[in-house]
Amino acid sequence: MPLETKDGKPVLACYICCARLNNCYELRKSCLQSEELFTRMLSSDE
Repeated sequence: MPLETKDGKPVLACYICCARLNNCYELRKSCLQSEELFTRMLSSDE
């Protein structure tokens, strides 16, 4: 599966690696959403 890096150079990843990268991306997204919610909860308590 073709991917692109920030420098615009394409790289290749197998389907297993692609699935793992996708899982990491989803985890990161979930963590960022949780942090945002936590921050809002703390600021509403003030």
